[in-house]
Amino acid sequence: EYVIVQAEGPQGKERLMVAEGLLKETMDRWNIEHYHVIAYGRGDAFEGLRLKHCFYDREVPVILGEHVTLEAGTGAVHTAPGHGLEDYIVGQRYDLPVDNPVGGDGRFVAGTELFAGEHVFTANEQVIDVLKEHGVLLQEARMSHSYPHCWRHKTPIIFRATPQWFIGMEQAGLRKTALKEIGKTEFTPDWGRARIEGMVKGRPDWCISRQRT
Repeated sequence: EYVIVQAEGPQGKERLMVAEGLLKETMDRWNIEHYHVIAYGRGDAFEGLRLKHCFYDREVPVILGEHVTLEAGTGAVHTAPGHGLEDYIVGQRYDLPVDNPVGGDGRFVAGTELFAGEHVFTANEQVIDVLKEHGVLLQEARMSHSYPHCWRHKTPIIFRATPQWFIGMEQAGLRKTALKEIGKTEFTPDWGRARIEGMVKGRPDWCISRQRT
């Protein structure tokens, strides 16, 4: 359930939409004392609406995703199908383009408006400045949260969707043949058999072009 509130915010009177269960927490966090609910609605009532991007000259659709929770935030998140598994899955459901404006060096590629050439981890301050310039930043705060790191290098990971080669495990009886050959193979240590067997049994497709960069 979501609510639309009439509020006295940093930019004066404005209407904001947040999850009903996060309303008080959100208003407190944004230091908005004067507000009142003017409408209620289920999330699916807003599905398909087009919203104006906060600083680019384009519109973005409202979509629904089961990965959005009431644990924190506003009940709404941005979605980048080219930069995360959950985003990619929900993006496929809505036939969203898998845009990837980040190159292999971790920098925004040429043609990325406002941020071309900037590294994704150092561009954060610039993004905040742009939001301020457009009068759409409700809150700026530092917070600690878990973030995936490379188990080899202990450095932060950047998720990027890139073209890969896959083998369809159901093609030409490949899965059945592979399991048969695994049964004939001697493994050292013995538990290696169960590991590879489980991988072959459970994988719909096998990526043969993985990179570690």
